[in-house]
Amino acid sequence: MMRKIDLTNFQVATSETARAINRRIMLNLIRRHQPISRAGLARHSGLQPSTVSLITEQLIKENWVREGAIGHVPRGRRPRFLHLNKERIGIIGINIRPAVTTFALADVDANFLAQESLPQPQNTEQFIAKLTPRLLNLIQTHREICYEGIGVSLPGRIDLTSQKLIFAPI
Repeated sequence: MMRKIDLTNFQVATSETARAINRRIMLNLIRRHQPISRAGLARHSGLQPSTVSLITEQLIKENWVREGAIGHVPRGRRPRFLHLNKERIGIIGINIRPAVTTFALADVDANFLAQESLPQPQNTEQFIAKLTPRLLNLIQTHREICYEGIGVSLPGRIDLTSQKLIFAPI
């Protein structure tokens, strides 16, 4: 089914929107294929090599990406491999269980940087009141990290149709 565009009320994408999309594509390609050269990024993305170079230079300048080893090729320019700056990007995971809740900070390669646990309080308000300041403290302790997301694991059953939790032991 194709969605129709309301030609009386729409917004055209700007060049900034295209740049932001291309930037996210580069970060995701580097994450998936690291270490990867600029030429490899151009092949995988279909973008012009000059566009790839411009974006990667910005990402390096902003400390999202680091340059690594220099590759060896039979002829031509030797590639400089790129990889994500692990110290810059973090993910928080929260594992809620009946007796204890564990939360952790990991880098993009799933290496734990910090981990804490707290006993499960009896009610939701107490749980939120205890968990929130500890999460904020974890974030404040690692100010240099930009958080990609938070994942929460909760035991129970969900209704696939409504996507809602229908049973949880807690």
